[in-house]
Amino acid sequence: SERFEPLVSLGLLIISAFILLPAPGTNEILGLGVLVTSIGMLERDGRIILGGLIWGLCVCVGMALLVWIFGTTIFHELT
Repeated sequence: SERFEPLVSLGLLIISAFILLPAPGTNEILGLGVLVTSIGMLERDGRIILGGLIWGLCVCVGMALLVWIFGTTIFHELT
């Protein structure tokens, strides 16, 4: 419905910001979430929209955790 459009837009903005990061092999995985969300928006199917957003945001959280874990490990090794 129209009242959830700002939340969907925010989710797509977050996913798109992660797509811009220069990490090899991640654009396809995040792009799948954007694709599924877009198809859900065209079909006006909330379950598909939610599935695409959950997929994309979970991948974003996973990427952020990996960067944090490897970043702190490398930082501790260098100091």
